[in-house]
Amino acid sequence: MRNIFIIFICIFFLNCSYKSPVLVDFDAPELTGVFYQGSDLLIQFNEPVKEFTIIMPDNFVITSSIISPVANNYLPQSLFAPYQSKTEVNEKASFSAMDTAGNVTSKEFTIPYINLNPADLAFSHVNLKYTKKQKQTIGLKTKNGGDLRGFTIQLFTNRFMKEIPFRPVKIKGNYAFEINVEYNKEVTASPVIHYNKNKFHTVLPNRIPNKCGLIVLYDYSGTLCDYIIYYDAKEKSLQEYQDSVYYKRLFSFVDENISPVEYSIVPKNKCIIK
Repeated sequence: MRNIFIIFICIFFLNCSYKSPVLVDFDAPELTGVFYQGSDLLIQFNEPVKEFTIIMPDNFVITSSIISPVANNYLPQSLFAPYQSKTEVNEKASFSAMDTAGNVTSKEFTIPYINLNPADLAFSHVNLKYTKKQKQTIGLKTKNGGDLRGFTIQLFTNRFMKEIPFRPVKIKGNYAFEINVEYNKEVTASPVIHYNKNKFHTVLPNRIPNKCGLIVLYDYSGTLCDYIIYYDAKEKSLQEYQDSVYYKRLFSFVDENISPVEYSIVPKNKCIIK
């Protein structure tokens, strides 16, 4: 009995003297995303940070020291206003961040598009017929003028998916224009919609297939503005397209609560839709 009591006392003191192992954080924080949320820009890390700095290409610096470290950090878009006129497509900014353990990381990220005066833009027509003399065109129009900074057009077809951003340009209200879509199989650079001599144009390595496809317009914040589903009535009826797996796959890319514009590209291959 005495031996059992002694063993119990030893176990008790061993438990009292045991200390949990100390966990040391050696991993630096990682930037997981830069997103728009309302009028703020969300700078998101994989763990709480107590300080971070963003340096734009023109050396405009944004520094934030956080009293209560968090992973999600919100900055007003107005902080980016001085840099607004200098943002170009695919430019990079650098950042450094420190977590609660003092680990620091420094990397680059693609600059988010801050558009404080976005245009009110929608599709007007599409011409998918092409010849040596006639290019394919995508027509758009504005209700209210503004900046096209950060706007993109996405093409979804059975051959490819292409995202085509607009170069920053300001356009007036009640303005209609066409994007000339040129074809060059030798082109390797990512497509961009350029504005030159009062004309919009882009170059693709493939022509836009004119059987069935989806053309989507997004604004600078990634919000869907407008989209078109087109089809060839000579091949199938609209109902046959709607019942197909391919057609349903097209819908997986867009907001199902927004009704698309659906039209046949025949017989004229050009249709005024709005």
